[in-house]
Amino acid sequence: MGLDQVIGKGSLRKLLGLDYRKVYKPKAPKLPRVIKHGIHIFLKSGVIPCHGCILASECAFYNPNAECKVILDFQKEKIKEILELPWVKQEDSSLVEMLARELAIQAIILKYLSRKGIIDEKKGKLDLQPIMTKYWISVQTATRMMNELGLTPKARKELGLDMERKFDIAMELQTIKEEK
Repeated sequence: MGLDQVIGKGSLRKLLGLDYRKVYKPKAPKLPRVIKHGIHIFLKSGVIPCHGCILASECAFYNPNAECKVILDFQKEKIKEILELPWVKQEDSSLVEMLARELAIQAIILKYLSRKGIIDEKKGKLDLQPIMTKYWISVQTATRMMNELGLTPKARKELGLDMERKFDIAMELQTIKEEK
C-alpha cells in the first residue's frame, strides 16, 4: 500500500503544493478609476499612485504611472528636519519615519477635506466626513510620537531641553524708549 493510497488519491500532491491541474496566474493590480482620498492605499502600501488622484489637474508632478512625488518629498523632508535636531539620535530613525508617515496621512486628509469639505451630505443627513475618524487617530498617534521624540514643549521640559524664556516687558519698554 503506497502513501498515495493512505492519504487519498491526489491528496499528497495537493498537500505538497504539486497539483499540476491548477495553473497559477498572478492577478494584475486593479487600478481604481478615481481615488477618493488615497488613505486606504497609503495605509496598505505606503505610497499613493498618481493615477486617479483628485488633484491631478493642478499637480505639476502628475504622472499616471508614478507615485505621488509631493507626499514622498514631504516625508523625506520631515525625516531630515527631525533627525537634524540635536537631541534626536540616529537610533530614533524608525520612530521618526513613522512620525513622518503620520504627518503625511494628515496632509493627505486635509488636502482632501479642502476639496470636499468637512461635512458629508448623504441622504439628507449632515455628518462629518468618514475620513475624519482616521484623521483624529493619526493626530493622536503623531502626538504620542512627538512626545517620545521631545518635539512638544512639555516633552522638551521633561527632557531638560526647554530653555527658560526670559522676557521682561519692563526691560523691553525701557529699551524702546531709549531708542526713540
